[in-house]
Amino acid sequence: MPVRGHAVALFVALLLASPALSARLPDWADGIAEDLDSLPAADPAEHWRVLFSERHVTVEPDGAVRTVRREARQALSDDVRKGFVLVQFDARTRIRRLRAWHAPPGERRAKRARRRDAVDVSVGESFLGDAAARVLPIKGIKRGSIVFLETVTVRRPYRLTWLFRFGRAVPVLHRRVIMELSEGFSLQSEWLRVEGPAPRREGRRFVWELTNLPGERSEPLAPPSGDGQPVLAVAVAADDGRDLEMATFRSWDDLGRYASELVRRRQAEGGRLEQWAASGEDPLERLAFRARHVRDRIRYVSVALDTSGWEPRDVAETLQSGWGDCKDKATLLTAALAQDGLVAWPVLVNLTERDLVPRRVPVAEAFNHMIVAIAVDGLDLDEQRFGGALGDGGELGRLLFFDPTDVYVPLGRLSAALVGKRALVAAGDHALLVTLPGDDARWHVREALLEGNLAADDALSARWTGRYRGEPARIEWSSLRASTRGQRGDLERTWRDLWPRAGAARYDGRMDEQAGEFVEEASFEVPPPSIGRRRTLPLVPMPGWWLPHPRISSRRKVAVEYHYPRTLVLRAEWRGLDESWVLPHDVSRSVDGARARAVARRREDGVVEVTAKIILERRRFEPDALRDLRRFLATCRAVERFAAVRPEEHVGREGDGSTADGGGE
Repeated sequence: MPVRGHAVALFVALLLASPALSARLPDWADGIAEDLDSLPAADPAEHWRVLFSERHVTVEPDGAVRTVRREARQALSDDVRKGFVLVQFDARTRIRRLRAWHAPPGERRAKRARRRDAVDVSVGESFLGDAAARVLPIKGIKRGSIVFLETVTVRRPYRLTWLFRFGRAVPVLHRRVIMELSEGFSLQSEWLRVEGPAPRREGRRFVWELTNLPGERSEPLAPPSGDGQPVLAVAVAADDGRDLEMATFRSWDDLGRYASELVRRRQAEGGRLEQWAASGEDPLERLAFRARHVRDRIRYVSVALDTSGWEPRDVAETLQSGWGDCKDKATLLTAALAQDGLVAWPVLVNLTERDLVPRRVPVAEAFNHMIVAIAVDGLDLDEQRFGGALGDGGELGRLLFFDPTDVYVPLGRLSAALVGKRALVAAGDHALLVTLPGDDARWHVREALLEGNLAADDALSARWTGRYRGEPARIEWSSLRASTRGQRGDLERTWRDLWPRAGAARYDGRMDEQAGEFVEEASFEVPPPSIGRRRTLPLVPMPGWWLPHPRISSRRKVAVEYHYPRTLVLRAEWRGLDESWVLPHDVSRSVDGARARAVARRREDGVVEVTAKIILERRRFEPDALRDLRRFLATCRAVERFAAVRPEEHVGREGDGSTADGGGE
């Protein structure tokens, strides 16, 4: 029986103590071991590198898939003492072979791992699932050790599509994929993220190879792991019309019809949908009611057992159990909306990675999440309220996209994990690829007003009102639901960095579903300085998490990627600053895709008005754009330091102009 969680580490630790067998290497591995002197020098910063990796996939006449995997990896660090090799499988996979060898440096014979030492562990993030891995531990690894792996599996997949990842977190010197087709089958292929080579054809074999693929470096604001690494999409179909239990696709229309049919046949029994009937004549109100009901009343539980990785449960079963995964929720919501005369379709998207959806080749592995697209032609939707989730569906008309699994995002908004991604609207014979809306700074906004007052004795009081939309609202709402104390504490730390003696904040936050924004209100007080008078007053205490800006080295070779574009606006109104206070000069800078500005003005009634605005229109800055990014972030830091100053001659003789508390106090 598979075991889960931390038990995996315990199993591996125990098994590493087992003795190993001396053995000869297979022919494919023997050549690698003998050719080490010709390899390029290793990067001293890496712990491992992959010398050779091959995946040989054979499609049998009945659609069964035989996969031979071979790999050689080298340890590059003395910090490596143990390791393991593994092969993943599920209920439809049979492992025919799992062998591993360890060739220590300077020794003539390799040591073969004992097959009986292997253990099976559950993998994946689903609450219920049949995905597992067989793990074979390797002991005695040291700098220069080479570990060889060979596995053979036979699987009867549900679909004949693949995504082959060529890159790794560590350098890969040689990567090869071989597809071998039985008579009557053909394939389509497409490279993603790179312009890779065309396949080399050898009869019924198709071979793709890449060499010298770099590893990944850990850097602040680096792109997500795997982003930018080459990926090969392959789809296989039968040319002779043979009847297969596996689904095959020649176009995105085929895949869209397949997904649409999986959902349609699970909507036959509506069950208790009548009990969810929305009151009122306004179709938008009924739509909002249905969306909230499915999002909030059906608990999200991920299930990936057998066909449930793609096929939803019956609507009646979801209603009765009160729980479901993304497929179940999308199926239920589209059925519920149909009762109100609203048309909606399931939408396939990848929640965790970008740039994984090919333009030509239909591959099911490009997707791992399902949301809903609602036809809204004829509905009077306010652009400012719903525009971040409105997209063009071509012949389907305007579409409003909604994720019924995300309890932190109201109707009319999309999370940063979805915006700008390619997705497949499974609208039967009218299926189409779309780009999800919302990848624009105007839909992810933080706006705040600080009303401050400086008393004659330099005591300070302030009131903060923030309104956030899009991803910022999602972040704040999820944080508040996790811990009210933590949410309040985040603001208190920001203010105490500036005024260390600031008292506890009074705080209130809520999600306004009607307006589609998160609203927070807070107030705090700071006593007079214990010594002297205030000489500086920060005017716009913008929290650092609004826009992280670590120092970017001039030697950096890795792109900087922000999770989403954003607009940040902080306005302040300060009372009590007499003419002795000198206001700062304007701060402003614009670069390609980003701009920042801060200005301060004194009104006729003496109130000092301050506006700080930062707009990040692009999410990613390639290495050749980092010089501009460094200048922009320097300006952002200047905005955070935007402060009024009281010259020493106006401080008076009550102190020496300094304070014991720092931070402008």
